[in-house]
Amino acid sequence: MAKAGKHVRLRSLRPADHGPWLEWINHPAVMEGLDRALPATSEQHERYIRANVTERSDAVWFAVETAQQDQFVGVVWLWDVNTRHRRAEVRIVIDPTASGRGYGSDAVRALSEYAFGTLGLHKLYAYVHERNPRSRAAFERAGFTLEATLEGEAFWNGSFAAVWRLARFAE
Repeated sequence: MAKAGKHVRLRSLRPADHGPWLEWINHPAVMEGLDRALPATSEQHERYIRANVTERSDAVWFAVETAQQDQFVGVVWLWDVNTRHRRAEVRIVIDPTASGRGYGSDAVRALSEYAFGTLGLHKLYAYVHERNPRSRAAFERAGFTLEATLEGEAFWNGSFAAVWRLARFAE
């Protein structure tokens, strides 16, 4: 079990979480934030879970649930965990109907404490598209700072856009 934040707690993913998670990633606002061009089918989502949640050894996944009502509101994970260099990428998906309540930044903060304290990582980083300033603000509330701006890194709706790389280090 990972650490709990002020508003959320992190727990293991359960099969019952897969359906809501699929709905979220197919929501237009979430698709844009994740840079997904097409919705995922149930079969594609289950294959993704099998390949990346169940079988990958360099990723650590958690469900995000509210601390008060135990309501499942998101998924947060460490991706490409590199134990040699002691770093990992942070990724997150929050239920679009629950966004704006501080759950995302609280989940990232709790995951960071787990990564630094339990896994002994030194650095966490995240990529955020410039068209998603709310996500950047959530990471910054969780202690991340701008490390780099990757100009022209993404192509969206007919034009190139920057991607921000945010980072947080163990204290």
